[in-house]
Amino acid sequence: MRKFIKIFNFVLLISFVVFCSVFCFNNNSSFSLIKGESNSLNLYQVWHIESFEGGSYSRFQYLKNLALKYEKLFPNQLFLIKLVKEQDLSILLEESKPDLISFSEQTAKTILPYLQNLEEGFEVQENFLKSATFNNQLKCLPYIASGYCYFSKNDGDSLNLFTANSNLHSATPILKNESVNENQTLTSYECYSHFINNKNSKLLGTARDLYRLTHLQELGRINFNCKPITQFSDLIQYIGVITACEQTHNFIKFVINNENQTSLSKIGLFSTKNLKLYTDTNYSSLEQAIKQCFVPNIFN
Repeated sequence: MRKFIKIFNFVLLISFVVFCSVFCFNNNSSFSLIKGESNSLNLYQVWHIESFEGGSYSRFQYLKNLALKYEKLFPNQLFLIKLVKEQDLSILLEESKPDLISFSEQTAKTILPYLQNLEEGFEVQENFLKSATFNNQLKCLPYIASGYCYFSKNDGDSLNLFTANSNLHSATPILKNESVNENQTLTSYECYSHFINNKNSKLLGTARDLYRLTHLQELGRINFNCKPITQFSDLIQYIGVITACEQTHNFIKFVINNENQTSLSKIGLFSTKNLKLYTDTNYSSLEQAIKQCFVPNIFN
């Protein structure tokens, strides 16, 4: 009898796994909640690519939290967030397509052929919207912004590091450090580590560095000056539609609404809309800088 129960449970488990595989990994799946009822569970896949340093928290987790929040409002509309590595994107797109995709400049040209046009900018600021157009069509929506800062330990340090030149930008910047020669580069974290360990007195960093340094300053471990770079930023996260339908459009509308854009302050990042999220001097200054900076077109 025990053997029969074990076999039965094993068959049941295998059946459940097969069901989940078919159910969960098909794009835009629909499954009847109640037999004979028109109400159904609709599944949509959202791929997310992390290509640059964020604030204090993963943008992937932020998007997952928004999807869970959306599910509570619309229980029959499920948006499944999948983290995709940049180097795997091209191969994955040959095998299947998501319904929505979250990405930044580094993968924009790969994604462009699959993106559907958007007819609405949802009050996103013009400098961000211009970066998301191709042939005068809006191809995706900028929904998270970050920026660069010049950090120093001396009040007299001047800023002369960046100009609004689209040839200088990179979605995953390697930040140059004054303690190495022109032919060497350090990763962004190595530059930050050199700065806090007094190996250099200047740092060209991002909002992630601002978060780290602010925390250390609150602990009394470091004092620093921060000057946001107003000329330029390419640290923007976009969301685009691959399966055009009312549900995917509604999810983008939800992601970009004022309430969810305001919640970006909880993770040390910035809105692409004209919203004031911060009162802290350094964060507020960076917020203002991002609003007026030049953002290069991601498809050029």
